[in-house]
Amino acid sequence: MNNYKSLCFGILGIVLFFAVCAGLFYMAFYDNNDYYSVIDNSKYVIKDSEYRYTLKFYDNDGDNKMISFNTTRELKEGRYIKVNYMRLRGVTSWEEVMLDDMPLKVREKYDR
Repeated sequence: MNNYKSLCFGILGIVLFFAVCAGLFYMAFYDNNDYYSVIDNSKYVIKDSEYRYTLKFYDNDGDNKMISFNTTRELKEGRYIKVNYMRLRGVTSWEEVMLDDMPLKVREKYDR
């Protein structure tokens, strides 16, 4: 009977281990969202020859989130930007976009 319990706990432990690994893998590589903002050059600091911006971004639903990211150059004031953000990795890429390329709920935040 003790061997049966040990075997069950062993199998349960292995299953839990793989479930946790799969969850972390998902969050690290697949759990990403696009966020949109406008460049404000009063919102960066220079550290180790990189510009670290911290801006208010909006997701596709219009919900905001403060996000920080690094660039090797100063970005152009007033330009719109889209970042790909992952919960564990942070900003993985960014690009300038036009206002018309943003989701409607995000455009409404900037059309005021």
